[in-house]
Amino acid sequence: MKKIGSCLFIIILLAWLPACINTHDTITMMVPFGSPQLAQLYMQDDHAYAVDVVQGADPLIAAFSSNSHDVIMAPVNLGAKLYQSGAPYVLLAVVTWGNLYLASIDQPLADMTDLEGRTVVAFGQNQPPDIVLRHLLMASSVTVDLTYVDSVANATAHLVATPGAIVLVAEPSLSALMMQYPALHLLDLQAAYEDVEGTSSYPQAGVFVKSDIDEQTKARIKTDLEQSINLVNDDPEAAATLAAGLGIDMPHAVLVSAMPRSHLRFVPAAEARLAVLHFLTLFNTLQPAIFDGWLPDDGFFDA
Repeated sequence: MKKIGSCLFIIILLAWLPACINTHDTITMMVPFGSPQLAQLYMQDDHAYAVDVVQGADPLIAAFSSNSHDVIMAPVNLGAKLYQSGAPYVLLAVVTWGNLYLASIDQPLADMTDLEGRTVVAFGQNQPPDIVLRHLLMASSVTVDLTYVDSVANATAHLVATPGAIVLVAEPSLSALMMQYPALHLLDLQAAYEDVEGTSSYPQAGVFVKSDIDEQTKARIKTDLEQSINLVNDDPEAAATLAAGLGIDMPHAVLVSAMPRSHLRFVPAAEARLAVLHFLTLFNTLQPAIFDGWLPDDGFFDA
């Protein structure tokens, strides 16, 4: 009888072990500072997640290359490029649908035609901010003199120093700028993109997971991320208070203002597929050296 009991115990233990091995106790995430961080605030506040918040693309590239994190939030184009290079990550969902605006202190900006013949100061050359702006200029048959700076911080600094300038800015930097200049003239590039394309805005940042992550963990990430985005969108005041508690050093009013203009929306990869492919096609048109005509196959999109 004891032998039968022992055998049953071993069988149950062996059946139980794979679930323990495959299901993460702590899910590791890397998230860039800015709008993507706002999307996952309630995950960052959950002890089930260990979240590293980073600045710039270099740590994200290193994480994709080293397979160091279960989850990486990153620009869609960056994740696609690293998938092309063999990184073992797939797109789980798109979570930010554009946070770009043209701004001027002195110059009215009703639509793209107001830019004709003007100098526009932009950041992110050959990256999504630049690709989106150039695509909209071409689609609107507008010619400008594009000048580049190396960061959104330098773009906003240029605007403060030159009130007549027109600059490309992004959230949450825009909301910080509007604290100083509440009557700032703005042109919403997400709305302009929707007008040109006749569809939703562009898929700016996505969530990538290890390609071999177990289904239970993947399902939890999806549920928790969608819930986090819904909570942020439903109550920016509470989300801004949480952000301060998590160490985001921005005024409460800036965070509250930045959240709706960050266009946070959870769209599973399968549903975002056509939007992603179209967006990457713009890179092939405007900056062909990046992908050399390549587009991701079905394996890039989590089913």
